[in-house]
Amino acid sequence: MSISNDDFVKILAAGGGLTLDAGTKSKDELVQIATAAAGSEAGVTFRNVTALAVDDLVEIVTAGDGCITLEF
Repeated sequence: MSISNDDFVKILAAGGGLTLDAGTKSKDELVQIATAAAGSEAGVTFRNVTALAVDDLVEIVTAGDGCITLEF
């Protein structure tokens, strides 16, 4: 089953937490997910983040407003 980014946003809006492989998403998708997490205060863990630039990671965690965990 393939879950879309919009589906992840709906899950987060309902208060569900997620662990996702950041290597399968664009930076913009990760920012969208992080923003949704911040809106509901749901926790999100992004794994496989080493391919992203530090500036991109900062943008993502800023959008998440304390709800994002990065696994290196």
